[in-house]
Amino acid sequence: SVPSAHDRFFKRVLNDLRVARAFFDYHLPATVRQAIDMNSLQPCKDSFIDPHLQLAMTDMLFMANFAGRPGYLYTLAEH
Repeated sequence: SVPSAHDRFFKRVLNDLRVARAFFDYHLPATVRQAIDMNSLQPCKDSFIDPHLQLAMTDMLFMANFAGRPGYLYTLAEH
């Protein structure tokens, strides 16, 4: 599908790590936020192959450390 202006805006804004950190700080439950090292947050490609070789698409994908272990946050935003 063709990305809309809203999709492009969302991706552009969340590529600013200050905005991404604020977004996750506001929307994630406190227990999840406490486990994430927000200083390690980095945007990734918006598609990836999972361990079972299935293609997955996201609006935005971020890598971060969760309680000292690497993990991912992905967003699927509808507007």
